[in-house]
Amino acid sequence: MPVDHFVANNGVMTKPSFTATNLSSVFPQQPFDFSSSATITTWTNKDSVGTFQILDVHDSAFSTPLTFGTFSTSMEKILPDLLTEAATADSITVDYKLWISTND
Repeated sequence: MPVDHFVANNGVMTKPSFTATNLSSVFPQQPFDFSSSATITTWTNKDSVGTFQILDVHDSAFSTPLTFGTFSTSMEKILPDLLTEAATADSITVDYKLWISTND
């Protein structure tokens, strides 16, 4: 999507999500937590500027653990702020990183 169209639509985008499952029948209910970040690179007249944003940080396990053999989908709660970055940019790239901890 062209940056000007993105800005004109107030930066509407879907929240990233991930799907995970527990592969251990020994521990059929596996608590976990996750954290995520985004590195945003804006391009203006062939010059690039990168910024880093922490998105979701969870310090304790979800109330619903991963169940053996069942796929569970979790969605990010916080989106990166792209509208601020897009104000003068020709194009933008977003690199998401996700860390999952099972406290094993």
